Amino acid sequence: MTGAALIRYFGSKEGLLIAVLRHWQKESSRWQGPHTGLEHIRALIPLMRYHTTHRGFIELFLTLSTEASNPEHPARDFIVKRYEDSLHGFNRHLSIARDAGDILPLPDDAIDLESRSLIALMDGMELQWLLNPDLDLVTNFQAQVNITISRWTGKSIEEVTLETEKWLERADSSRAAAP
Repeated sequence: MTGAALIRYFGSKEGLLIAVLRHWQKESSRWQGPHTGLEHIRALIPLMRYHTTHRGFIELFLTLSTEASNPEHPARDFIVKRYEDSLHGFNRHLSIARDAGDILPLPDDAIDLESRSLIALMDGMELQWLLNPDLDLVTNFQAQVNITISRWTGKSIEEVTLETEKWLERADSSRAAAP
């Protein structure tokens, strides 16, 4: 396919890049599965593992995210909606965990701040990994998720780490058994 054909089909280079990001977003969402509450947060760990096998998508996403801070950028609507959807999803899952008594009773504004912090953690750690490929992204991210869950639940870091390890073993087994 020629460059002209790609432009004709996608409208622009940015249109092609957005189509690639939509595909990546769809593929990434499969790694989180139907988990709710704290399980949804723990499911970010295998998602981050998946991201390490698709470095180019991370580079593209973070580059377009930065460029989309310009209100005129063609990817702005896509990036803004993606962040809004992520924030809404994290808020919903943390509210579910709170309402189930799985975390300490956080008010809605604290849940929103925690959700924003998770998004910043993911993007920031991925950027650090892009700059330093020797960084063990998954191990560092998992440690930070455990610290965060420990703070939310009031449980010791050791207890949360053990719970996360068991959860990951079950999730990996389920994924391996899936067709």
